[in-house]
Amino acid sequence: MICEKIDAMICGTAKGGTSTLFKILSKYETVCVGEKGICFPNSYEMHFFETEQFRTSTYNKGYHWYHKRFRPSEGQIVIEKSPSYMFCPESVDMLREYADEFNPDLKLVFILRNPVQRAYSHYKMLKRNGWKKDKTFLQSFKEGDTNIVDRGYYYEQLKRFFDVFPSENIFICTLDELKREPQELFKRLTSFLGIDFMYSLDYNKKFNVGRKPRFILLNKIGHFFIHHINERIGRWINQISSWKGLYRIFPNKKGYKSLDKNLELNLMSVYIDDLNHLKGLLDRYGHEHLCFDIDRWMLCL
Repeated sequence: MICEKIDAMICGTAKGGTSTLFKILSKYETVCVGEKGICFPNSYEMHFFETEQFRTSTYNKGYHWYHKRFRPSEGQIVIEKSPSYMFCPESVDMLREYADEFNPDLKLVFILRNPVQRAYSHYKMLKRNGWKKDKTFLQSFKEGDTNIVDRGYYYEQLKRFFDVFPSENIFICTLDELKREPQELFKRLTSFLGIDFMYSLDYNKKFNVGRKPRFILLNKIGHFFIHHINERIGRWINQISSWKGLYRIFPNKKGYKSLDKNLELNLMSVYIDDLNHLKGLLDRYGHEHLCFDIDRWMLCL
């Protein structure tokens, strides 16, 4: 049947662990996810609640089109994931309007990550797709690239949601928690979503892990398609060049370098004020347990 409402949204942050949360939840019999490949190949992201300034926005297709992308069975809850919702300033009002019309109990899920490490991960993704061919991470960061730097200012992004949604409908966790105690995190998350926890799943599996392209020439062909011919085809080519199966057949020991700790500590100064404000916000709304990880981020531990 076509769904009548979305029950929960995984809203961000980009490169924070949203794919792992989503993919594990998608294995639950009580969870329905939408069609694959609407905006990007092999991706379930709908990018519906975005303004047209985001080139991936599908909002103008309307709610009926959006709901048809989901086919829940009886007893399933419907979950969508688009990590841009956290960053797009207009998304929160679009989601509030949707909730008022279709589901006043709409639940929102956020996963946060050390903002400098998140920025580096986003840089690597952009580089794989040909957007940062001639620039280092440090150059991109110092130039204030919006995708790389601004997405890491979590306080204002989350405050927008707390201003218009009940705090009990907002779930926040960190990538550190997901790595440290994944089962405990998913027990809390499934309780929040109102579904039974499944003990049989592998909660240590990671999804959408950034890899350096195994075949550089194939990756460059993908870049050419993205920028000059057809972005969708180009992304398919790039996914093939980074497909994990190729690494088993043709091992590549020259992966991306780890982020230098001294550089991380230096760049973290950009986010210190925002993280302190974030701690106050989380403490105010009952998420004070997250401050442990935030303190570690600020010390680059």
